[in-house]
Amino acid sequence: MKYRKNKSVKSNSISPHFSKRDFKCKCGHCENSFKISLGLVGGLEMLWSKLRCHIHIIKGYQCSNCASAKKNANRNYHASGLAVDLKVDKKSLKELFIKAEEVPEFKGIGLNISDRYVHVDTRKKEDRVCWIEKSGEKIELDKYNRQSYLENL
Repeated sequence: MKYRKNKSVKSNSISPHFSKRDFKCKCGHCENSFKISLGLVGGLEMLWSKLRCHIHIIKGYQCSNCASAKKNANRNYHASGLAVDLKVDKKSLKELFIKAEEVPEFKGIGLNISDRYVHVDTRKKEDRVCWIEKSGEKIELDKYNRQSYLENL
């Protein structure tokens, strides 16, 4: 009896809801390389369980060529495999942002209003940083301005 090797998508899986291709660099110059923090993947799985819908990863890992083209190459969490930009089909950006705040692994959470995505990262810091980004301006959220920004979404 011959056995055929199972060539299912699962061999490409990192977790139940995410695969390697979700996180690969999309520049086209680095042969789709990637590295990803398993803590980030765990946080994304937790976020999936809260949302119960498909999470689209817009940007995952960035290779060194992509990262060096950015101004903040030394603080680029995508280049370290610690960050993703994401969106979901069936939820609002505000709801995605609020659900991301419920995931303790996410230490950086940004809401990009202009480009309509949420950034999450697992930076190695104790305190969480949240921000809103609109038209290239980054505004850190605090207990005084958070509500006014989120209620206007």
